[in-house]
Amino acid sequence: MTAWVEVATGPYIDLNYYSMAFPESPKPLPVIDVDLVARLVSEQFTQWAHLPVRSVVKSGMSNASFHLGEDMVVRMPKKLSTARQLEAEYESITRIASGLPLPISRPLGLGEPAGGYPWKWAVYGWVEGEVALPENVPDQVVFAEDLAR
Repeated sequence: MTAWVEVATGPYIDLNYYSMAFPESPKPLPVIDVDLVARLVSEQFTQWAHLPVRSVVKSGMSNASFHLGEDMVVRMPKKLSTARQLEAEYESITRIASGLPLPISRPLGLGEPAGGYPWKWAVYGWVEGEVALPENVPDQVVFAEDLAR
């Protein structure tokens, strides 16, 4: 029998497969939902404890994402490899964010494992807009040139 963990965006982890593919991970991974995020934020970032938490409409495959108030997003890795990437990304973006020509989600806080959640997680500023998918970018050459500046 296949077990699924449910989040607001739908099922995303087959626990039988997950346990075999990622033996270094705790079993089973807790449900990553609004209640978990709100609890972790209120415990670790008390200045934001009063802000509402709600699911992001289009959460990714590697992170569960949640709005924190109107101007922030919480990213919760769904697997160990993503957790490692999140830490490296957080540190890199913190160093280079001020020199980038485009608006990005700036790191605001790095959360610690707690409450049954096994990895670090992060709070970023929310940037309203569209994902830069090929269908959203009419001229990819101009886009790449602008990004490279």
